Amino acid sequence: MKPTHRVCDVVCDIKSGSSRWIHDTIGLAVFNWQEGYGAFTTSVREDSHLREYIRNQKEYHRTKRYIEEYQQFLDEAGIEWDPNYLV
Repeated sequence: MKPTHRVCDVVCDIKSGSSRWIHDTIGLAVFNWQEGYGAFTTSVREDSHLREYIRNQKEYHRTKRYIEEYQQFLDEAGIEWDPNYLV
């Protein structure tokens, strides 16, 4: 993303385009994104680590659930969260 892009607009575009793709390509009639979202930034120095994480994400999530990882991200960023709003 460029610094001039608003996160909310980018997320809206991603949700809209992927929903259309899911409905049209996969044919999943009942699909909706949750209302909220989270966005985190990384530095260029962490690029190789992030790429490695993405490559191994399927294996990684066999031992740690997504929701546990997301809560860890929030905690590490010092963000208060309510379990009622986490899926």
